[in-house]
Amino acid sequence: MASTSAPAPISFKVTLDNTDLTIKASTLAELLDGTRMLKKDIVALWNINPRTYDKRHDQPGGMTQDELHKLAAALKVPYLDIAKLVYQECTADPNARKTPLNKAE
Repeated sequence: MASTSAPAPISFKVTLDNTDLTIKASTLAELLDGTRMLKKDIVALWNINPRTYDKRHDQPGGMTQDELHKLAAALKVPYLDIAKLVYQECTADPNARKTPLNKAE
Protein backbone atom coordinates (compact mmCIF):
# COMPACT_ATOMS: atom_id res chain seq x y z
CA MET A 1 0.00 0.00 0.00
CA ALA A 2 1.42 3.36 -0.99
CA SER A 3 1.97 5.78 1.84
CA THR A 4 -0.03 8.96 1.59
CA SER A 5 0.10 11.88 3.93
CA ALA A 6 -3.14 12.55 5.69
CA PRO A 7 -4.63 15.96 5.08
CA ALA A 8 -4.66 18.41 7.97
CA PRO A 9 -7.83 18.05 10.01
CA ILE A 10 -10.55 20.65 9.68
CA SER A 11 -12.57 21.67 12.74
CA PHE A 12 -16.33 21.60 12.36
CA LYS A 13 -18.73 23.11 14.88
CA VAL A 14 -21.77 20.92 14.34
CA THR A 15 -25.22 21.55 15.81
CA LEU A 16 -27.51 18.54 16.09
CA ASP A 17 -30.63 18.35 18.23
CA ASN A 18 -29.66 21.55 20.09
CA THR A 19 -26.29 20.05 20.96
CA ASP A 20 -23.06 21.66 19.77
CA LEU A 21 -20.16 19.37 18.86
CA THR A 22 -16.68 20.20 17.68
CA ILE A 23 -15.33 17.56 15.33
CA LYS A 24 -11.82 17.52 13.89
CA ALA A 25 -11.88 15.49 10.71
CA SER A 26 -9.33 14.73 8.00
CA THR A 27 -11.77 12.60 6.02
CA LEU A 28 -15.46 12.60 5.27
CA ALA A 29 -15.74 9.27 7.11
CA GLU A 30 -14.34 10.88 10.27
CA LEU A 31 -16.85 13.71 9.98
CA LEU A 32 -19.80 11.38 9.37
CA ASP A 33 -18.78 9.05 12.20
CA GLY A 34 -18.17 11.97 14.56
CA THR A 35 -21.59 13.53 14.09
CA ARG A 36 -23.39 10.67 15.80
CA MET A 37 -26.03 10.85 13.05
CA LEU A 38 -27.39 7.41 12.27
CA LYS A 39 -26.59 5.90 8.91
CA LYS A 40 -30.31 5.55 8.17
CA ASP A 41 -30.80 9.29 8.80
CA ILE A 42 -28.05 10.24 6.36
CA VAL A 43 -29.39 7.73 3.80
CA ALA A 44 -32.81 9.38 4.11
CA LEU A 45 -31.28 12.87 3.95
CA TRP A 46 -29.41 12.06 0.73
CA ASN A 47 -32.25 9.89 -0.62
CA ILE A 48 -29.81 7.12 -1.56
CA ASN A 49 -29.41 3.38 -1.12
CA PRO A 50 -27.51 2.27 2.02
CA ARG A 51 -24.83 0.67 -0.19
CA THR A 52 -24.34 4.01 -1.93
CA TYR A 53 -23.83 5.58 1.49
CA ASP A 54 -21.06 3.06 2.17
CA LYS A 55 -19.36 4.04 -1.10
CA ARG A 56 -19.63 7.75 -0.28
CA HIS A 57 -18.27 7.09 3.21
CA ASP A 58 -15.20 5.28 1.85
CA GLN A 59 -14.77 7.08 -1.49
CA PRO A 60 -16.19 10.61 -1.23
CA GLY A 61 -15.00 11.49 -4.73
CA GLY A 62 -18.33 10.19 -6.03
CA MET A 63 -20.44 12.59 -3.97
CA THR A 64 -22.71 15.02 -5.75
CA GLN A 65 -22.91 18.72 -4.95
CA ASP A 66 -26.49 18.16 -3.84
CA GLU A 67 -25.34 15.58 -1.27
CA LEU A 68 -22.66 17.96 0.00
CA HIS A 69 -25.19 20.80 0.31
CA LYS A 70 -27.69 18.58 2.15
CA LEU A 71 -25.03 17.39 4.59
CA ALA A 72 -23.85 20.95 5.23
CA ALA A 73 -27.42 22.09 5.88
CA ALA A 74 -28.14 19.15 8.22
CA LEU A 75 -24.96 19.75 10.23
CA LYS A 76 -25.35 23.55 10.06
CA VAL A 77 -21.80 24.00 8.78
CA PRO A 78 -20.56 25.92 5.72
CA TYR A 79 -20.82 23.99 2.46
CA LEU A 80 -17.33 25.11 1.44
CA ASP A 81 -15.81 23.55 4.57
CA ILE A 82 -17.24 20.15 3.64
CA ALA A 83 -16.24 20.60 0.00
CA LYS A 84 -12.69 21.48 1.15
CA LEU A 85 -12.58 18.37 3.34
CA VAL A 86 -13.58 16.12 0.43
CA TYR A 87 -11.16 17.90 -1.94
CA GLN A 88 -8.25 17.49 0.49
CA GLU A 89 -9.07 13.84 1.06
CA CYS A 90 -9.26 13.13 -2.67
CA THR A 91 -6.01 14.97 -3.29
CA ALA A 92 -4.18 13.04 -0.58
CA ASP A 93 -5.64 9.60 -1.37
CA PRO A 94 -6.20 8.55 -4.99
CA ASN A 95 -8.54 5.77 -3.82
CA ALA A 96 -10.91 8.38 -2.37
CA ARG A 97 -11.39 9.75 -5.89
CA LYS A 98 -12.72 6.54 -7.31
CA THR A 99 -16.30 6.91 -8.33
CA PRO A 100 -18.63 3.98 -8.85
CA LEU A 101 -19.90 3.25 -12.33
CA ASN A 102 -23.28 4.81 -12.89
CA LYS A 103 -25.92 2.20 -13.42
CA ALA A 104 -29.60 2.74 -14.03
CA GLU A 105 -31.42 2.20 -10.76
